[in-house]
Amino acid sequence: MAAQFPSGIKVFVDDVDITYWIFGSDTLTIDDSNSRFTGIDLTPYCSGAGEHRIEVTCDTGVGRVEARIQLD
Repeated sequence: MAAQFPSGIKVFVDDVDITYWIFGSDTLTIDDSNSRFTGIDLTPYCSGAGEHRIEVTCDTGVGRVEARIQLD
């Protein structure tokens, strides 16, 4: 059975869709050749100091999100 990767992936910060600004596309479809992204800086998409909400959604498929937060 073939793996069913997620499709229609979107990234939101504080309920604002920032997918296009980060990846240059309205949605992402992950496959074996592009399943890893590194060094994505979300700082420009946060409105300032305080609590922020990051949400990753998909239309179909299953997947896992791994994140590391670095505070400078």
